[in-house]
Amino acid sequence: MTGAVRTFVSRCSLVVRPISLWTGRPPTGSALIVRLKELAKPPIRTTDGCYAFLDYPGRKCTLTMLSPYYLPVEMPLDLDSFEQEVPIVDVEMRPGRLYPPPAAAAGFRFRVLDAGGLPLKGVDVNASISGKGKTAGDIRVSTWSDNDGFVVLPLRGQLPQTCTANVEFAFGGRKSQVEWKVESGTVAEMPDVRLGK
Repeated sequence: MTGAVRTFVSRCSLVVRPISLWTGRPPTGSALIVRLKELAKPPIRTTDGCYAFLDYPGRKCTLTMLSPYYLPVEMPLDLDSFEQEVPIVDVEMRPGRLYPPPAAAAGFRFRVLDAGGLPLKGVDVNASISGKGKTAGDIRVSTWSDNDGFVVLPLRGQLPQTCTANVEFAFGGRKSQVEWKVESGTVAEMPDVRLGK
């Protein structure tokens, strides 16, 4: 008499597709840790750079993504809000201070401080491009400052030869704006930005 053979079938519950805001492609070599707070089992990394969670029984969850090279992500998800049977979530990964800029990248690096010179965490930073060329005004990017007030602002796309970045800052009801010249192929170190009371 032969013994019974058990067959286990796993079900894909959620696919997470991280995308680098600077390159438009999945992060490579980023030591990215992707988890659901409600699930102890880690996801499976797919060949195309996605993360597949298997056999999650719930319909609501919180996605977390950590990496030394990107700003952390914490995102609540309602799986019933997706049309696909297996939800696919695209997550833009914003570069942090340790992120090595791509070749010929353009952007800015700077800190945001309060009136007393202390770093401000969680300042919303939004930028748009103005200048000559058909792509001017079409390039927009948003990010935020890290725990030490540090910001990496990536500019991706076909930049005009002559252009200016209009950069806006918002924090706790305080707002400020600067205009910085964009140099194609250069990630410029900019002066500290101070937000007064």
